[in-house]
Amino acid sequence: MMGRDPKTMTAKPQGGGVTRIQYRRPDDNKLWKTDCRIDGNRFMWRGVDSFGNDGPGRWRNSPEDEVVNFSISGKVIKMTETFSDGSVVKESYQF
Repeated sequence: MMGRDPKTMTAKPQGGGVTRIQYRRPDDNKLWKTDCRIDGNRFMWRGVDSFGNDGPGRWRNSPEDEVVNFSISGKVIKMTETFSDGSVVKESYQF
């Protein structure tokens, strides 16, 4: 998602089924944080401290937000991101 290489990210459990993902953006060294959780086969996320030290933002689960579904087969995770305009982005990652 969001055009970032998963190999540049770290993940830390936060409790309550939430995991915090962090990475540094290479062009300006800014630290980006995102909380993630799983709801069935849907991947949910929210930004954290996106505008300074403002804490967690809202979960992206409103009708106008994209829907990210996933499936796992062997050592491959397939993600499908469907946007409100009907466009779709599909990616696969090996782990």
